[in-house]
Amino acid sequence: MKKYYPGPSSGKGFGEAGPAWAVAFFIRIALIVVVIVACAITFNSQAQGLPVLLKSFTAWKADEGIVLNWTSSMEKNVSHYAIERSVNGSDYTDIGIIFTENDSHSGRDYRFCDALKNVQAQVLYYRLRMVDMEQHDEYSPIRIIHMGGQVDQPEVLAYPNPVSDQLHITLPAHWQDSKVVIELLNANGHVVKRVVNNKAGQTETLNTSDLLKGIYLVRVSNGEETATQRLVKTK
Repeated sequence: MKKYYPGPSSGKGFGEAGPAWAVAFFIRIALIVVVIVACAITFNSQAQGLPVLLKSFTAWKADEGIVLNWTSSMEKNVSHYAIERSVNGSDYTDIGIIFTENDSHSGRDYRFCDALKNVQAQVLYYRLRMVDMEQHDEYSPIRIIHMGGQVDQPEVLAYPNPVSDQLHITLPAHWQDSKVVIELLNANGHVVKRVVNNKAGQTETLNTSDLLKGIYLVRVSNGEETATQRLVKTK
């Protein structure tokens, strides 16, 4: 009996096995292609990371508790931010959640206050867990708050106070030559002026001539520590 083998030169196509062999062959090829495409999509999704970019994240002590502020520069397909706290730097618990509103290419400002109910610890650790619509998540850098005496808290000196046109801010010695963010907040807690210096000196100067008369809060951060001072704007 003459046998036929698969190949374009065979007069009977795929031989005596006929179309059944061809169907099985093409099914296997299709399955391989599907697996390759799925792996490529998964790898691309993981490589891109969570579609949210944090511009800043700070934590500071206030009369009402620990205030967390963060600003995003872009949000896409983001579900919410979970605020987490730890008393030992290892075990974190959720203390709040803030949902986002649609996508944003210009970013948004967020604020959360931890009232510190039934919390007794000398050091507190805070971080954000950013979650997208598919429940993928990423964590922000950790911010540390010392609850002990003033010796653990950095100090800045903003003068003159009251101020009219020019505000001078003297920074802690160990902040100099590092990146420093200076913010002025109005009575409603909104940031009305923000200056970033990637290599700060001993004293920084801000133009305050465009600010309205009133009470402000000067907030200065080096990314790990934050110091504040009350400020009065005249004229």
